[in-house]
Amino acid sequence: AESGGTSKCAYGISSNQHPFISLLRSTPTTWDLVLDQCKELLNHKKPSVQENCLVVLQPVFYFLFCDPNYHIHFGPMRAVLFQILLQRSTDDEKWMKLLTDLVCWMRINQRSSFSE
Repeated sequence: AESGGTSKCAYGISSNQHPFISLLRSTPTTWDLVLDQCKELLNHKKPSVQENCLVVLQPVFYFLFCDPNYHIHFGPMRAVLFQILLQRSTDDEKWMKLLTDLVCWMRINQRSSFSE
């Protein structure tokens, strides 16, 4: 943790890969378990966990929404997390910035991505 109690994420998308990304890449069928863990962090009872979950989950969001290798099987996971991002972004500008960044980088030029 940095001074002031905020965290800086030590994980990336490919280098020093986030454990959730490693799991999704190695065993894509575990997406529902990873989603449950993401939701647990996002709805955690401890304020310190809730405050820092954006930083911890940011690489996972970028992987799910912006990976050039589009993964259709993660569609349900993306849909749930996108709704959570929309809700959070109405009250918090950090979440709005993440949502804006994701939308700018999302792959929307593939037919399969339009269904989401």
